[in-house]
Amino acid sequence: LLDTLLDFDTVKTMVMPQFKEVFDATTCSANPEVVTTIASGVSTVTLDKDSAVGIIPKGSFIKFSNHPKVYILSTEANLSSGTNPVVNFYPALVSEVTSGSFMNILSDCTFSYYRDVSDSRGITFTDGRLSNLGTINLLEAL
Repeated sequence: LLDTLLDFDTVKTMVMPQFKEVFDATTCSANPEVVTTIASGVSTVTLDKDSAVGIIPKGSFIKFSNHPKVYILSTEANLSSGTNPVVNFYPALVSEVTSGSFMNILSDCTFSYYRDVSDSRGITFTDGRLSNLGTINLLEAL
């Protein structure tokens, strides 16, 4: 257990938690495919409407299949419309996304992180026992 607690220099992953309202409004369960290559610094993507069906709401956390950065949609992706949806996300791409990559959603959107142990505010002990873990900061591992 102590080795696990001290293992702060190892990249760990977890499913990126979605906001409840966003999760409840999501009707798409598949990862849509990216239609064209997108250059680094761009913040829009065109998705293939034939690769998935349903709605991915504004506010959804997403991750592209070719790099570890997590983004958030700033517009809704309607994959049930007659055309390939173009959606915006934030922040702009940190690296190129190639056509044929996937926009990972829900449980496929994983967050890679390091634990920040430089700030231990909130940890309290009562009668020599840990009574509150306080706040733990996570740093995105890119």
